[in-house]
Amino acid sequence: MGPRVAGTPVMEQASTYLQDEFRKAGYVATIQTFTYSKFVDQGSTLTVDGTPISGRALQGTIPKNLTARLVAVPNVGRPADFARVDVKGAIAIVARGEIPFGEKAQNAAQAGAIGLVIVNNQAGNFAGTLNREVTIPVLAMSQEQGEPLLARSRQGAFNATLAVNARRQQITGRNVVAHLANVSQPKVLLGGHYDSVAGSP
Repeated sequence: MGPRVAGTPVMEQASTYLQDEFRKAGYVATIQTFTYSKFVDQGSTLTVDGTPISGRALQGTIPKNLTARLVAVPNVGRPADFARVDVKGAIAIVARGEIPFGEKAQNAAQAGAIGLVIVNNQAGNFAGTLNREVTIPVLAMSQEQGEPLLARSRQGAFNATLAVNARRQQITGRNVVAHLANVSQPKVLLGGHYDSVAGSP
């Protein structure tokens, strides 16, 4: 069946399957729907030399497309690190680690950067939340794709295009509720989740 991400057709398929299986086992089974707001990355990239590099929008970022110099920030993006380079009007690129993502973004904006790329400090990409209001677009990038850009930008700034395409949308979730026939006040209640995240088995 694949990843069962909330709001997708596969999630609906999974809920219907569970409902059918409960009914086969003799339970009264119903689908309970509900809605909620979900952060969705619709495909975010950093384009360098005409080649788009896939990244991941961090939850809480603003959506924006812009082209500017890509400037490497030393260390992990504390205010003192930004003070060592000129990121005014530029896209800052910095390593992940030690301080929260939102703090890195806030420091970048206060230093005059108009965008931020955070490179993972271990293999693969990552997902995260800024946990504060930010005024610039923020993109997460894998170590494999980001480290060469960090190394190159340390030798001198070059132009890049940052495209953060993210928004919040209303998602319909589906609970599968099953109970024994003729039981109005059950003595035992069991719960679990059947959804999963993108990219899971």
